Amino acid sequence: MKLKFKKQEFQDNAVMSVVDLFRGCASAPSTFSVQKMDLVDISHDELLGYANNLDLSLEQIQENLKAVQDRNLLPLTDLQELRFNIEMETGTGKTFVYTKTILELHKQYGFNKFVIVVPSVAIREGVYKSMQTTRDYFKQEYEGITVKPFIYNSAKRHEVRDFALSNNLEVMIVNIDAFKKNENLFNQVSDTMAKSAKEFLRECRPIIIIDEPQSVDNTVKAREAITSLNPLFELRYSATHRQKINTVYRLTPVDAYNMNIVKQICVVNNKSC
Repeated sequence: MKLKFKKQEFQDNAVMSVVDLFRGCASAPSTFSVQKMDLVDISHDELLGYANNLDLSLEQIQENLKAVQDRNLLPLTDLQELRFNIEMETGTGKTFVYTKTILELHKQYGFNKFVIVVPSVAIREGVYKSMQTTRDYFKQEYEGITVKPFIYNSAKRHEVRDFALSNNLEVMIVNIDAFKKNENLFNQVSDTMAKSAKEFLRECRPIIIIDEPQSVDNTVKAREAITSLNPLFELRYSATHRQKINTVYRLTPVDAYNMNIVKQICVVNNKSC
C-alpha cells in the first residue's frame, strides 16, 4: 500500500522559515583532499571530499533572520552564532518537516552534507523509518532527488569516509552517545582509515539537525561533541526548547489545536482530560 501525504501550509512555513535564512547564498560546494587508501583510490589522480559552503556574511544572515522573525511574529534576536530553533508541537510532523527542509536546502543552495543527531537509539530508528516511509513521496516532489539516510555504525566507519567523498545529497543519523566521549570509536583513527570519523565530518562542514535538543546537547560534553563536528550551522527541532536560540518558527499547542491538527489540549491539575 502506498501512503499519501497531504500538503500542510504550516509545515511549508516551517521549512521556508529555515530556507529563507540563507537567501542570497550561491550554490557552490567546496572540496578537500582525502588520503588514498587502496588500489581503487590509487587509480584516481586526486581524491577529493566535498563540503558544504556558505558564502553569506553574518550581517546578511542577520538581515534574513530579522525578516523571518518579523514574518512569523517572533522576538528579534541578535545573531551571535548560527544555531536556530524551530518549535513544533508534538505530533505535527517534525521529522517530515526537517526531511523536506534538507531537500529544499539542497535544491536551492546545493548543501549536500547533513547529520541528524538524536537523543536515543529508539528515536534514531524512528527517524530512519520515517525517512524511508516518505522517500517515494519526496522523490516525486523533488524530481527524482531522494534522501537516503544511513545510521552511523562504529563497525562500519568507512561509511563516514564514503559520506565525505560523495558529491551527492548525504544524510547520516547518529545518537549523541555514539560520539560524545573521547573513547568512542567515532573519535578514533581505525586500521583502515587515516582519519577518524569525526575528522572526516569536520572537513565536510555538515549541517547539524538536532532532534529534541533538550535531551541531546543538555550537558557540557554533549555540547562540545556537537561543536567538534565543525557544523556549518545547526537546526534545532523540539516542542519544548529549554534554550531560546534564534527562534525562526513557532507552532504552539494552542496554534496546533486551533488549526485542528491535534485533538485536544490537556491541562494537568490533579485531573485527567
